[in-house]
Amino acid sequence: MYDFIKEDFEFLPDVVNLRGFIISKAITIEYTMEVIIISYFMEDDSPKISNFRDDILLTLTYSKKVELLSKVIDHMDIAEKVPSINELKGVLTSINKLRNKVAHQNWGAVGESEVHFINKSDGDGLIVTENDMKDFLNKCEKAKTIMDFVLGVCGYWDKFIPPPSS
Repeated sequence: MYDFIKEDFEFLPDVVNLRGFIISKAITIEYTMEVIIISYFMEDDSPKISNFRDDILLTLTYSKKVELLSKVIDHMDIAEKVPSINELKGVLTSINKLRNKVAHQNWGAVGESEVHFINKSDGDGLIVTENDMKDFLNKCEKAKTIMDFVLGVCGYWDKFIPPPSS
């Protein structure tokens, strides 16, 4: 085996961990979005909510969930009570953008403080740097903080069940 290939393979666990970490953080954010949406629709404690979750909510794309969450928050009329609510949609979209790129691209190379991913179909690349990761983590924290505040303001916090630990 060529030495340069062997060296790249040594980084494989780090790339897998990075990809898994990004996807895991994005799933946690998506779960919190789902909790807010479900809580909004189950205010009447209808048994139909499990059908809504299984048949509708779980079939939606992340971007559709962001749109639905945005509409739900508009209907709640809580914008003045929740700081940074207007930023939430952009932050959620940004989180998903990196998640999708990392999830659907192959890793190409590992640098000292960056990982290169390559799109399987067109060869376009993505470089995830240390600064990108810091930005991603800051956005995840911001989204989680805003959504947790929404859960509290709306009285949904007591209905919130944390996702299972992986």
